[in-house]
Amino acid sequence: MINIKGTKMITRQTIFYKHLALTLLALCFHSQAVETEKLWLIKQSQSELKRLANGDNHIYQLKLEKDQFIAGVAIQNNIDVVIDVFDPSGTQVDSFNQFSHGKEPFHFNTKQRGVYQIQVKSSAKKTGLYSIGIVYSGDIATTSENKMQQMMVHYADDEPGGVIAVVQAGKIIFSQSYGLANVEYGVPIEMSTAFHLASGSKPFTAFAIAMLEQQKKLSLDDDVRKHLIWMPDFGEVITLRHLLNHSSGLKDAWNLWEMSGGRHDDILTQQQIIEIIKNQRELNFKPGQRFQYNNGAYAILAEVVSQVSGQKFSHWMRQNIFIPLGMNSTTILDNHQLIIKQRAYSYESKYLGLKNAISNKSFIGAVNVYSTADDLSRWLRNLHTAKVGGEQVIKNMYQKSQLNNGTLKDYAFGVFILQHNGLKKIQQGGTTAGFKFMMNYYPKIDAGVIVVANTHDFNVRSIVHKAAEIFFAAEMKPEKRTTTQIQIPGSHVREHGVTPIEEIALKQQKLKSLNDYIGTYYSEELMTTYKVVIENKRLVLKYRRGIFPLNPKEEDRFGLNDDWLFDWDFIFERDNQDRVQRLRLDHSRAQNVWFKLIE
Repeated sequence: MINIKGTKMITRQTIFYKHLALTLLALCFHSQAVETEKLWLIKQSQSELKRLANGDNHIYQLKLEKDQFIAGVAIQNNIDVVIDVFDPSGTQVDSFNQFSHGKEPFHFNTKQRGVYQIQVKSSAKKTGLYSIGIVYSGDIATTSENKMQQMMVHYADDEPGGVIAVVQAGKIIFSQSYGLANVEYGVPIEMSTAFHLASGSKPFTAFAIAMLEQQKKLSLDDDVRKHLIWMPDFGEVITLRHLLNHSSGLKDAWNLWEMSGGRHDDILTQQQIIEIIKNQRELNFKPGQRFQYNNGAYAILAEVVSQVSGQKFSHWMRQNIFIPLGMNSTTILDNHQLIIKQRAYSYESKYLGLKNAISNKSFIGAVNVYSTADDLSRWLRNLHTAKVGGEQVIKNMYQKSQLNNGTLKDYAFGVFILQHNGLKKIQQGGTTAGFKFMMNYYPKIDAGVIVVANTHDFNVRSIVHKAAEIFFAAEMKPEKRTTTQIQIPGSHVREHGVTPIEEIALKQQKLKSLNDYIGTYYSEELMTTYKVVIENKRLVLKYRRGIFPLNPKEEDRFGLNDDWLFDWDFIFERDNQDRVQRLRLDHSRAQNVWFKLIE
């Protein structure tokens, strides 16, 4: 992306800037070589790649004046970079590591004159290519609207984007749309564009359960089997409260579906999710023992709403929540063929161009609410007025969950209860396919920020917080910035990488014999067969989802050398004659999934 000649870039309009020079000191960890190069403002269509290895630390120096706004972007090609910005005194200004591929935008304000450093390093044990450059430099804006324009300078009209809405006392005080709802046909995103809210759908399900409790139709401490007789009996009571608080101990049906061979673009219905839950053999842990995010739990809650109300979940939600609040453009997609007017399509950014990020999921309760920024502003307003539901329901939405040992978690009824610059915030969000959503509501000042997007390149977490800091600065108390990241539910903010082939080869040499693991394994719980073979001197897993090399971690323990399935653990178990007899598959949200060697 680096262009040493260009001084022009395309954002929302063609803008010309003065030259801004960077000096790159490539401090190579392995060779100690120092490389110096002059860089300038970049042009979107041009690039120059840099190789970044594990342990390398590339330092870019910028000589800047006080009170400047600087915006830049790195393009990641088979590598996940971390960008750290330091002021002339060596104090860290900010850190950026939102995206594992594609664009990694960054921006900062200068508070003093001098040389600023931008450090680039790999987030994991991985070597890859990247490019970096500055897309904008100028005086810091003085009005809230102009500050927002500067902050969004990375985003163009001819690619996927999103919507920002800032709400105070029930009124939208700022709104702006960016990019395209449909790239193929050039349809622009508008305030009326409907986006998939992903896990941001969960608070609506929780709200429904809270309303039914207020109507005395259920109790949060009911055994879920009181309402759903098909639920397995694990010898432990799983309450509706456990399901709401992600402390049920159930294995996540979404992860079990992936283990059975499901792909992200496959059709996945509510009935399929229910069948996966029915077939579970054991819990991950005793209910109430710990917090473990679980999509299947909210699918179960949607079934409870249907059972208790006697209505289809989507119909009950529309009649009792969406229509009373005036959320007329909000829909629950419980059939992947359903037509949603003015919907956005989702896209995944790759270095060589955009790709469709297809989502055919139609299971409900956990995901699949489609809504607009305007409708979501009405939802925020109800968190203050309690027009629908009443004050007790709203109070429940804010009540932190409690584990068996008395520990309070920052999760309540589908939302996170956190702090932001001295203000309590109610955070709702999620991500699936290319859709991203985050919404912060600040009860004390009855204000919030809504950000919805149809591409992973839209940094919703950063935007929602910085927009709040721009518009509500007078009510906030700035805190010392940390680099701790709060993960959006469903997102993949990962500190990992594909293990280098050399490291795999060394570990394989220490194994007794790869032949010990060859065979066909069957899981009754997943109704799925795994085949383990040797190809090109590597142990390989074959199943419905595809073919994946197995990465040795230690004796009889392997992982998948894959970006999306990186956190699967395969543990081969032997009998008293040292022969492999079965396979245990573990994931953080689905543990002890057993496969028996059948041939």
